[in-house]
Amino acid sequence: MLKSRYLRRLIAFSMILVTIPVVSLGSLSYFKSRGIIQEKVNEGNAQVLIQTQLNVEQLLQTIDNSMIQFINSSLLNQSIQLYSEKLMNQRRWKELDYSESGQHPVIRNPSRQQPDRIPRSGCSLS
Repeated sequence: MLKSRYLRRLIAFSMILVTIPVVSLGSLSYFKSRGIIQEKVNEGNAQVLIQTQLNVEQLLQTIDNSMIQFINSSLLNQSIQLYSEKLMNQRRWKELDYSESGQHPVIRNPSRQQPDRIPRSGCSLS
């Protein structure tokens, strides 16, 4: 009986002596590797962000260059010139229609609510 009691204490003490270093070494390894892995993940995320930023900047530069090329193209300039000539011709036709129809053209004055009528003759409005 004394021998079995001594054996139990010896096994329990041995287990405690073995368990404490294993648990402390495992905990130390866990926290150290967790810190290293977190650093690597942060570095990877930073590299992904930098790569994405460079891709977006390159895309914006490409768009900017394309817009400059489009704006400077002769086809666009010709189209704008033709469109402005068309608008000028339309205005001339409207002015001609006003003079032939006998109506007075209306000029909108933004500071007043009522439009001003331009008289056909040289007399002024009072």
